[in-house]
Amino acid sequence: MKKQTKTGFRRTTGKLTAWLLTGALLLSSGVCPDVSAAGKVMIKNMPAVKYMPAGSSFLVKANQKNAKLSFTSSKKKIASVDKSGLILAKKKGTTKLKVSSGKKSAKVTIKVVPSKGFTMSKKAGVYQESVTTTLKAQKGYQVYYTTSDKFAQKTKVKAGTSKKFTFTKTTTLKVYPVRTNQKMTTTKLNKTAGTNRNRGDYCYQIKAAGATNVPTGTAVSAPTAIVASPLPTTVPATTPTAPVTSDKPAVSQTPDATTTPFVTNPPVETDPVVTTPEPIDSKEPVVTDIPETSDTPDATDNPAHSSEPTEKPVNILQPGEEGYCGDAADGYVIAYKGTFEESDSNVSIDNAVQITLPKTAAKQEFKDSDGNVVASLSKKNKLSITKPGTYLINSEGSASGDAVAATIEVSYDADAAAAASQELHMILDGVRLASAPSKTDNGVITIKNGDTDISKAIITVLGENVIEDQGAADLNLDDHTAGIMSKKNVPLTLNGSGSLQISSENGNGIQCKNFLKLQDATIKVTTGNAEDASVGNNGISGKTGLFVKNADLTIDAAGDALKTTLDAADIEADPALAELGNMSIDGGKYQLTARNGDGISAFRTLYLNPDEMTVTAQNKAGKDLTAAGSCKAVKAGTTLYVSPDSGSITADNSQTAGNGELTADDALCSDGYICINGGGDLTIKPGKSALRAGKGILFNGHLENTLNVEDYKSLF
Repeated sequence: MKKQTKTGFRRTTGKLTAWLLTGALLLSSGVCPDVSAAGKVMIKNMPAVKYMPAGSSFLVKANQKNAKLSFTSSKKKIASVDKSGLILAKKKGTTKLKVSSGKKSAKVTIKVVPSKGFTMSKKAGVYQESVTTTLKAQKGYQVYYTTSDKFAQKTKVKAGTSKKFTFTKTTTLKVYPVRTNQKMTTTKLNKTAGTNRNRGDYCYQIKAAGATNVPTGTAVSAPTAIVASPLPTTVPATTPTAPVTSDKPAVSQTPDATTTPFVTNPPVETDPVVTTPEPIDSKEPVVTDIPETSDTPDATDNPAHSSEPTEKPVNILQPGEEGYCGDAADGYVIAYKGTFEESDSNVSIDNAVQITLPKTAAKQEFKDSDGNVVASLSKKNKLSITKPGTYLINSEGSASGDAVAATIEVSYDADAAAAASQELHMILDGVRLASAPSKTDNGVITIKNGDTDISKAIITVLGENVIEDQGAADLNLDDHTAGIMSKKNVPLTLNGSGSLQISSENGNGIQCKNFLKLQDATIKVTTGNAEDASVGNNGISGKTGLFVKNADLTIDAAGDALKTTLDAADIEADPALAELGNMSIDGGKYQLTARNGDGISAFRTLYLNPDEMTVTAQNKAGKDLTAAGSCKAVKAGTTLYVSPDSGSITADNSQTAGNGELTADDALCSDGYICINGGGDLTIKPGKSALRAGKGILFNGHLENTLNVEDYKSLF
């Protein structure tokens, strides 16, 4: 038996009981007697910590005789609860559920996590008349399902396949993903399903037709003047404006990531009501927060991405909305501005495990303040971090400029699941690392999910830090090595007052397979070799989103400088990803050079609000830019948006035209719309067209004072 009087928890075999200091709370994951007669509020069907996949629901069962119960959530954007006790998990994060009866109350913790092993195309919520949802089993998993209280051995969706369900009346669909190598009997299924954190319930509430609309949000201020100049549509694709309703490709814009694109209809702020819900006039759920989405499935694991909270830019209305002054701008998608949560600013070194990487490798173990082994160093100078927590790392000889041949890998073991938080905080304070050539798609610093998922990774840079990656040159570009790599669905944030310099001879500077955030830090990245156009890759990339705030970035990349790597193949494989792949740059200074690619490349929307930015795209390799090559200064898939608060921006791709018309490319390009909503001086030095948009170009503000185009072959 373990006793921890400080928190009021006592753990015994098969049962967890917790008391408030007042003695008024009783929670239990075991079978509890009816104690309501004694005046206590009891939550009968939940442990002290309840895990819920984003997009799922759960009905709380509490017992308090002859009294009315009320339910509240401390963070409604994480998970809401209605007056009947139905919880709707919205996005990755933690909230407290409180069940009250008069002065008595009970609390449990709700942890909303990415779905794992499956995706559900429609999240739990209220729908009109009917709803059709698709359950898909990811590779490596078989997913059992039921609409009753019991699972059956034969009722399952096999790995890599899917099944559609259509409900015309309120129904709860329960799903339980299990590894394909696990043998399950019906008894074992039902015994383990109740406690497995990957299990999810989806309550679809069906409303009759003929109801009035539910308000979908408030309008934002309109631009003072917009003149629309639509161009011929060259790319017919239109990004869907409905919310993403599947949890598959993350989590955190963050990221809380974990985190997600802007949608046309903002989420309803109030909790939906199950017993007497407000009628709706749409087949979309009332709760329209974007659920967690997962990355491209890994060969052995399929963790889900974290998601980002939606945030509507305040300086522009969507074309077609009341108050908008321009043309209809059919299919216009408002650019998403990434959001940052409190943990993204965490730079504290409190309770940090201090580690010095030696010049001469030697096996070592590192313990936390409780004496637990949390990290180890191998004879090959590989630092392995296996537990959550804060780690303060430096390297021997860094002050004198000496580099240490070492690598760092973060991958939690099974015991890490017992920790109060699965967040990692790595502080680099005087680190100089140089990796040996490697044939694996790892980084000098690699962060990935292991036996226990990492909820979020934060790297803080203090002092001067240098990373040199000498990985192999013959790997697929998207699976390249990197100075820092976050893979298997771990959202990553870099912050701090120090500096970080990364050079990657054949790979990427910083690569994240989830949402990547950069805040405040000074980062310099060089990839490839300036004398050899055939090697190297991207500077900094995030797969499902890249969000930068008040950073100082200098990038000289062989490929793209800044990029979201989501692509059309990912969307075809999983349409739920269609609203991800956004990028935003808010404040800060940027010097971006792409020698054989795009300066900035956003798969979906791009929000630009820098203090100062210069983007240069070249064509050192002499690509045929009339074919598949791209050397644009700034590129977006659906919308390229320049904020009215933006500082000066220079977009220069004049050097793409050095070898003739064949290699010339556009300066500002969008397959959908370009919207210049005022802002500071915008200087464009095009190789071919200054501005090229597949659907239209929207100007607002004092265009004659802000736009300067030099030596262009064509303006549009």
